[in-house]
Amino acid sequence: MKKIILVVFALILGFLWWHQYKENKEFMDSLLLHQPIERSQVHIARVWEANNNEKIIQKEELNKIISWFNDYPANKIADQSRIDGTSQNSKVKAGINIELKSGYKIKIFFVNGDSIYVTRTDIKGGMQITYSFLEEASKLEHYFEDSLEQ
Repeated sequence: MKKIILVVFALILGFLWWHQYKENKEFMDSLLLHQPIERSQVHIARVWEANNNEKIIQKEELNKIISWFNDYPANKIADQSRIDGTSQNSKVKAGINIELKSGYKIKIFFVNGDSIYVTRTDIKGGMQITYSFLEEASKLEHYFEDSLEQ
């Protein structure tokens, strides 16, 4: 009887440990996805809106964008397999393409007029990852809205 109780107790402890481990791993993975952009590593950045050409972002404007991006909390993102919508580009209103000196790319997408998605290749060994902001990123959203109005 004591052996059965010990086995059940060990199984319960193992289950609780595993559940906590998975939660911690998911949290740590989300922190690793949203890394800050180092201004000194940026080669060129361009902004675009749907059906229009890209425009080079000037230094002052780029510094603001990077600051707003870096200020977004890393624990307020969700890993995504693709950008929300029936096809990857169907609802994207505008975006920012950032090319790093290393050749890696970071793309920030304004989707449906209210969501921010990010794809980047500078994390996880060059593999493209996609994640979305779970909460409002008001300064970035206002930037996109203003660029769409022009």
